[in-house]
Parts: sequence; structure tokens; C-alpha cells
Amino acid sequence: MMKRQREENPETKPEPRRSKRQKKNQLQQVPKYFKDPCYTWERNRNAGGKKSTAILGPNSLSGMGTDANSKLPSGIEKARGKYKQCFFKAGHLLNADFGGDGKDGRNLTILTATANTFMTSFDNNIKKAVEKLEKLYESVVNNLFSNEYNLAKLKYGIQVTIEVSEEKWGAQIPDSYIAKSVKCKAEITGERSLDNLIQEVTSFAKKSQNEDLVKRIKQTEQEIKNIKKNINSYVQKANQRGDITNKKYDH
Repeated sequence: MMKRQREENPETKPEPRRSKRQKKNQLQQVPKYFKDPCYTWERNRNAGGKKSTAILGPNSLSGMGTDANSKLPSGIEKARGKYKQCFFKAGHLLNADFGGDGKDGRNLTILTATANTFMTSFDNNIKKAVEKLEKLYESVVNNLFSNEYNLAKLKYGIQVTIEVSEEKWGAQIPDSYIAKSVKCKAEITGERSLDNLIQEVTSFAKKSQNEDLVKRIKQTEQEIKNIKKNINSYVQKANQRGDITNKKYDH
């Protein structure tokens, strides 16, 4: 008596497991930025940059440290000559670890050593947020990604905007090159794309009647919620440190 062959429904067939290399390659395909770094000049270019912005993805941390040209902006030497006790730094607007160019005067401003330290506190919290962002994408790739969803549609990231004040230390050179303050701001972007991903994968799992996949999605959804809380916490901490006073010292 011939054994009956059980027909497999292709919709219920589990997807083949992907190797660690495949998963890593998929994660590396996510753009470094969902909006590339963009810089604008101050009206007087001797003062350096007015505003820098970028939307950071999970692969945006370069780990390169500072690459600032200490002689930029071009007005910094006169500022150092007049205010020696300020120990002026060629301060990045968009941090080098986020792809901010330290050799482009549009992304540099004249900061006191104290103000530069305060900006580091903002940047460090954003770095931690991006590290958590990478964990979120790893969770997506490991547990949710399938051929049913184009990973390029996921644009969950962190927008960073840094802008110097219109108010300067004074009207005369070099005071007119030095901003009184810097505003650093971060916000989460692309949340809808993450929600859409979870909805699409959940819908696919239910249609395929793949109970294991449905269970895994629920577990992953909770994991993602926890990671999002961590990201939001670091972004909030960064914003609490985002109002930087570039304090003037009498010479």
C-alpha cells in the first residue's frame, strides 16, 4: 500500500533560516543616513556654520573621533588672540561620529572649552541612542524580516539639528564671530514605517497560519517596544542638555 504524500501549502512552509552573514549583510544595506548631513554658513563666514542637520540610521556611527581643523572657522585665530583664557575650540556642529565634517567650515563654530564639553554631553547621549537603534534593527532583521517586506521601506531613525544663535558676543571683530549659544535638538523620525513593518509581517503570518511566526512576532514586538523606550530616554536626556551657553569671559 502506497503511503500518501502530504501536500505542502507553500504559504505555510516556514522560511529557510538565514545565516549570520546574510543577516549582517541585510543590516549593512540599511542607509547610514535617512537624510545626509547638511550644513549652512553663517552670514559672515568667518564665524563658521549656522546650522547642521542629519537623520541618523543604525549604521551612522563612524567611531572616528574628532577630525576638526583647529584653524577653522577662519575667525578663530583672532578670537584666540583676544580671549586667551577661553581656550577656544573648533567645535563641530554635527559630531564627527555622526558623519559631521571637521574640515568643512560650515560645520564648525567657535566654542569655549566649557561649551564644547557641554556639547559632548549632548552628543554622548545621541551615540547611546544610535547604539540602541542598531539593536532595534538587529531585532527586525533577525526576527521580522522576510521576503514579503522590503527592508528599505523602514526609515526609523534619529534627526539631529544643531544651530548657533543670531546673538553674538558683540558687534566688533572678533566678538561678532562668536555665538552666545548653540541649540542642539534630536527627535525620532519614521515611527510609522516601523508600525507598518510590524503590521505587514503580522498579517503575512496570520494568512500563512504560521503559529510559530505569530508567536515570534509578538515576542519581538515587545522587545522592540523596550528598545524604543531606551532610545526615547537617551534622546530626551540629550535634549535636556541641548541648550549650550557659549559664555563670554572678560579679557
